[in-house]
Amino acid sequence: MVLVKDYRSKVESELSEVCASILRILDSNLVPSASTSESKVFYLKMKGDYHRYMAEFKVGDERKAAAEDTMVAYKAAQIPHTLFASILRTEEHCHVIPVTIRFRMRYLAKLAEQAERYEEMVQFMQKLVLSSTPASELTVEERNLLSVAYKNVIGSLRAAWRIVSSIEHVVLVKDYRSKVESELSEVCASILRILDSNLVPSASTSESKVFYLKMKGDYHRYMAEFKVGDERKAAAEDTMVAYKAAQDIALVDLAPTHPIRLGLALNFSVFYFEILNQSDKACSMAKQAFEEAIAELDTLGEESYKDSTLIMQLLRDNLTLWTSDAQDQLDEP
Repeated sequence: MVLVKDYRSKVESELSEVCASILRILDSNLVPSASTSESKVFYLKMKGDYHRYMAEFKVGDERKAAAEDTMVAYKAAQIPHTLFASILRTEEHCHVIPVTIRFRMRYLAKLAEQAERYEEMVQFMQKLVLSSTPASELTVEERNLLSVAYKNVIGSLRAAWRIVSSIEHVVLVKDYRSKVESELSEVCASILRILDSNLVPSASTSESKVFYLKMKGDYHRYMAEFKVGDERKAAAEDTMVAYKAAQDIALVDLAPTHPIRLGLALNFSVFYFEILNQSDKACSMAKQAFEEAIAELDTLGEESYKDSTLIMQLLRDNLTLWTSDAQDQLDEP
């Protein structure tokens, strides 16, 4: 398809830049400076690797040249490479079909997900949302694509923030943490704007309303994780408002076994435990959600069984952990 070819060209351009960058360094600095057999073989093998990566996606004379450069480097290093023959494959051809902006962005988002390029996936889904809502509502598939895109981008940033926060005493780490926090703020602000201006107003079903309000609460909660002072307090208050609004609808319109209702209970209880430090409230909320779902487990449809039971397991795991922590604190002298 044309969409695949366009996106593939973009990825190929970035691949070319990365390969050319390291190959320049290898030729101008690393190979000439190598003084031991071990380092020479290491850098020549590395040179062969990056020429091979070029040969994987180049065509025609460029492919031939990259393959020849690969062979020269590997032979110089005397490293036989069993994967070298795998580059000799035919190019797939794509058929052209007319597409809408919505179809194009959805397709590219799925392509970016498969390639694990989540920041681009976010960009594609932003364009889809802004071009489609609030005039019309996202489909369940589109809604999930949006959630996956932002969840992966924010997930890596949250993980980075936790790591650098654990070694706060280093001045350089403080600077880097500020950079990560700035990126976290931008990502959260981005999805919160879309939720407020497009997604929440376009939601026409109880399920979609709960989904988006829960999502709104999630990203305010992520803000509360790293903000301090009044900003942290404001983020926590916004989290509470969004989760409560979602809960009011979920308790009336969604079954106790519905994965979105269970996911809301899971995240809401985590908010009470981690942000508000109200472990009793967190445990009671998680326990109630788990028990209500267990009571109606026999009514759970096959299509949502896996998602619902997974969230139920997470609720139970949190309960076990939180009650264990509480007991440990009681046992301390």
